[in-house]
Amino acid sequence: MRRVSTPVTVGLCALLGIAALAFFFSQGQIFTNVALVGSAWFRRPWTLLTYPFAYSPLSGMLGPILLLFLMAWLYQVGSQLETIAGSKRFGITVAAFIAFGGALLGGSLLAMGRAELFVAGPTLLVSCLTVMWATRNPGLTVMLMGLIPVNAKILMGLTALFVLVSVGAAAPVLGLIALIPLVAAWAFADGRIPNLALAERRVPGEMTKAARERQEQMLADAARRERDRIERDRLKELFERSGIEDR
Repeated sequence: MRRVSTPVTVGLCALLGIAALAFFFSQGQIFTNVALVGSAWFRRPWTLLTYPFAYSPLSGMLGPILLLFLMAWLYQVGSQLETIAGSKRFGITVAAFIAFGGALLGGSLLAMGRAELFVAGPTLLVSCLTVMWATRNPGLTVMLMGLIPVNAKILMGLTALFVLVSVGAAAPVLGLIALIPLVAAWAFADGRIPNLALAERRVPGEMTKAARERQEQMLADAARRERDRIERDRLKELFERSGIEDR
């Protein structure tokens, strides 16, 4: 049996699909057991980790299409990040950002004391991974919804705006607080958090990126010197053939 190269990313996509089916067939009855709901989540602390999967996109006509787009994008950015960092480190990163976002937003819900507010769905998690991916690939252009070309840096801004509006729809302060994990995702991927940078995975016996760059530079310098030597010899030979003394 062939081993999956990015098991964490595939697992996340599968969980989203399973959760969508579960919510559809239960008609949303499990919502309060999975989502961060008002101050009541305090009696269900596991929802600090399960809220990204409180997602019911199959109730509308466009829901299944949006779910497929979401899973495709999650697979694209997640698999690239997982390949860079390795499955274990990437899995820990995903869990940490889910918990971090849950703690921030859950604490905010408690402080606000509004029972009707809730946090649910994969928006924050996928947005954090999008920011990490865009930070690692600032010069790339992606096709938004398969139609509109968008630079990765602009994509980060659009992602932040989407989080601000969607999470803060019922309470703007929640949208502002939800931006904190995005800033952390950017700092994490950009290496600004000491010892926690999303570094390339090291394989035993494999050179580091810096070592590879030094070796490539040495090879390039050696090739340039060899080209210069060949050119000098060619010019010397031309001078000798034309009877001009080589000075």
